[in-house]
Amino acid sequence: MNLNEIINKLLDKDINDLAKTLGYNSTTNFQKTYDKFKQAEKLSDWLGSGYYDLVNTAENFLSKLAKIAKIDIEQDIVAAKEYLTEKAKFKDSYIIAITDFKKTNQNNFTMGADLNKRKLSLYGNKELLFKSEQEVLDLIPQIIDRHYKANANNILGNVMYYEAHLPFGKYKFDI
Repeated sequence: MNLNEIINKLLDKDINDLAKTLGYNSTTNFQKTYDKFKQAEKLSDWLGSGYYDLVNTAENFLSKLAKIAKIDIEQDIVAAKEYLTEKAKFKDSYIIAITDFKKTNQNNFTMGADLNKRKLSLYGNKELLFKSEQEVLDLIPQIIDRHYKANANNILGNVMYYEAHLPFGKYKFDI
């Protein structure tokens, strides 16, 4: 579902009428929310924003606008929620390169920059979404290989192995 469909169908509607229909006492408050809604590129972006303006949640606002525009959006909302739930599973997941580097006199900035090169977040990685545990474990070596090729020369020390911290466990991958 493209949000522009809803926006385009509502172009001919009066802002004051829309505000009243959606339960707003102030057109200004409605306009702020509507402007933020128009900035969202995808349905999942809007629903995932967690937006709340003391009148409507992001989902309520979207449902009411779709109803006014006479567009059935409930299946799209369910699909977007499933996507966001699946994406959230990997929120704290990452892969990190474990090296043989020993800190001597490097400053914290250098060490932080090195950590950013060694660590790869899996949050939002579309390759891993809606996959079984085994499929995810089969994809991790490919991700590690790409990361190693792109960053091996920029990491302090020699990479000994990679650790993958996944929602269902911690795994070690040799190079």
